[in-house]
Amino acid sequence: MTETTGTFDAKDMTEALQEGVRRRDRHYLDAVVSDRMIWVMPLADNERSKQEWIEASCSVTWNWFEVDTRRVLEIGDDGRLVESWIRQSREPVDGEEATSPVTATGVVVDVWARENGTWRLVARHPQRADSVTS
Repeated sequence: MTETTGTFDAKDMTEALQEGVRRRDRHYLDAVVSDRMIWVMPLADNERSKQEWIEASCSVTWNWFEVDTRRVLEIGDDGRLVESWIRQSREPVDGEEATSPVTATGVVVDVWARENGTWRLVARHPQRADSVTS
């Protein structure tokens, strides 16, 4: 996993976060995600805590992912806004009509902040761009 202190590398941080999710590494995710995390989804009931995000992310079997970091905006010395396009594959979830892995591409906007010298994810807003069952 990527070092979360010191210099901020957006692609490394995003890939390490995605890898933590893929491996269902709750210990790593708990360390890299801020207690202040805001998970923004297009849902009527949009209040999700850090632990709810970790549980939801780890409840899916992820096969692989590809990260293409497009933009990074520095917000002072201790904040970064990161836009990444993420292509990923996962196994179908209960109730889904897919019979094989689902591949989806989406844009994810993350906000990272340095908290006590460590970079942590404080907000994540994913938006699905397309979906293809392969």
